[in-house]
Amino acid sequence: MKLLVAILILFLPTFVMSGERVALLIGCANYKELNALGTPVNDATSLKSTLESPALGFECLPVLKDATLEKFYEALDAFQAKAKGARVALIFYSGHGIEHDGVNYLIPVNAELNTATQLKTQALNVSAVMEALGKTNATAKLAILDCCRDNPFKVTKSWTATKSVRDEVLKELGEAEIPQATLVCFATSAGRQAAAVLDDNSKNSPFTQFLLKEIQTPGLSLRDVFEHVHDTLEAVTDGRQVPAVKTDNALSKVFRQTVLVPGTAPVQTARMTTVPLLPDPPVVRLSGAAGATKTAPFVNSLGMKFVPVLNYKGGKKVLFSIWETRRQDYATYAAKNSGVDDSWKAVEYSGLPVGQKDDEPVVKVSWEDANAFCLWLTKAERAAGRIGPNDEYRLPTDVEWSYAVGIGDQEDARATPESKDGKIAGVYPWGKGFPPPANSGNYGDETAKAKGIALYGSTEGYRDGYATTAPVGKFAANNYGIYDLGGNVWEWCSDWYNAKQ
Repeated sequence: MKLLVAILILFLPTFVMSGERVALLIGCANYKELNALGTPVNDATSLKSTLESPALGFECLPVLKDATLEKFYEALDAFQAKAKGARVALIFYSGHGIEHDGVNYLIPVNAELNTATQLKTQALNVSAVMEALGKTNATAKLAILDCCRDNPFKVTKSWTATKSVRDEVLKELGEAEIPQATLVCFATSAGRQAAAVLDDNSKNSPFTQFLLKEIQTPGLSLRDVFEHVHDTLEAVTDGRQVPAVKTDNALSKVFRQTVLVPGTAPVQTARMTTVPLLPDPPVVRLSGAAGATKTAPFVNSLGMKFVPVLNYKGGKKVLFSIWETRRQDYATYAAKNSGVDDSWKAVEYSGLPVGQKDDEPVVKVSWEDANAFCLWLTKAERAAGRIGPNDEYRLPTDVEWSYAVGIGDQEDARATPESKDGKIAGVYPWGKGFPPPANSGNYGDETAKAKGIALYGSTEGYRDGYATTAPVGKFAANNYGIYDLGGNVWEWCSDWYNAKQ
C-alpha cells in the first residue's frame, strides 16, 4: 500500500481563457533512504496530460520528478509567479508524506529522516504549499491528499508507531490556515489506509485513477466530481478507503455550482450505505472510559469491558475489549437495526454448533458488518453520554493488534500485514515453545478430533475441552487482561492485508 500524499489545487469555472488555469505537478518516487514508490510520477504525468486537454485548458509547468527540498522551493516560487492573478491555481504532489506533532510534511527524495527534528530541515512543511497558493490570489484553489495517512518511518523514542495524518491535519489546514476560496480533499478518512494500486496492471493510485475519469466527465460540478470519486472508491475498496472534503465557507456555494466541462451530467446512482439507521438510545449518563485500567475496565452499555493498550500523543488512548464480540452483543445490534445480514444466527461446522451461545463469540460476520456494528455502537454510546464526542468504537489496526498481543515492538510498523505474517519465530499466544501447555486457549485439539473435526492447526496431544467455540474469557488472559487473542475464532483488523485485499 502507498505511503504518499498527493495535493491538488483545482477550481474550474465553465468558461476560461488560456493562462487562467495554471498547474504545478510533482511526483517523487525514487527515494534514496525510504522505500521507492511505483505510481507518483505516473500520477503527476497523467494528471498533467488530462489538465492540458482542450476541455480543461490548463497551462501546466513541466512535471517536477524526484524533487529535492531545494527543487521543491524553486518550483513553488516559479508556480507562484506563473499563477499570479489566475482564476485557478493547481498544485499536485505525489510521494511520501508524514505528520508529526500536528504538522504535515512532504518528503523530498534525498531526505534522511532518523529523528523527528530532521523533518524541519529536510522536509517541506505543507504550510509552504498553502502559502504559495494563497499568494497567487487565484479565484479558486483546491487541495487533495491522496495518502495512507500512516507514519512511514521506523519507530524511535521520538516517533509514534501508527500516528498518521489524523484529525491534526484539520488543525494544520483549519479555517485559520486555509487560504480563502480553497478546498481540501482527503483521499481517505482519518486513520485509514489508501491502496497503492488496484491490480498489477495499474499505473496510477486508485484515487488518482478515479479522479482522472471524473474531472473529464461533462456536466459535473466540483461537488459532483468528489462525490463520485468518494462513492466509487468506497464501493471498490468495500469501505476501506473513503475520501473526505473540507472547504472554507467562501467556496462552498461555488463548489456546488461550478461545472468543470460543459455538457449534461450523468445520472448518479444512490450513494451506498452499509450502516443501518441508528435507533433511539436510552439516555444514560456515565463516564470512565478515559480512566479505565486493567483492574478497573470501562464497561459499556452492552456489558463489554475495555482495558488500555496504547497511548498516542495528544492524549489519545486505545482500549481493547477484553473479550471477542459476543453473540449477545451482536444480537442486540441486529435486533435494533433492520437489514442486518443474519448469517451469524445458525452456524455449524461438521454438524456441530458454532457461536450459538450468548457468551460465545459471534461468528460469520463480514468486515463490513463488523464496521457497521462499531459505527452503530459509537453513535449510540455518544448519544447516551457513555463516551465523549471524539471517542469511537472501531476495529484495531494491525499494528495496534500486534502491541495488544505483545509483539508490536518486534515488527516494522510501516510493513503490510502480509509481509509481517509468520515472520517472528518461536513466539506464540501462550509464550515461547511448542506445543502449548494445558489450558492455554481454545485451539484445534483432541476434543475436536474426537468429534471428527480436523481444524486448522490441530495439535497432537493437546486438549482444551471444546470441539468448536468456547465461551469468551474461559482461558487465561494476557498481560493486558485480554482473553482469546489466540484461539477460539479469528478476528478482523481494519487494515488491508496487502495492496489488493
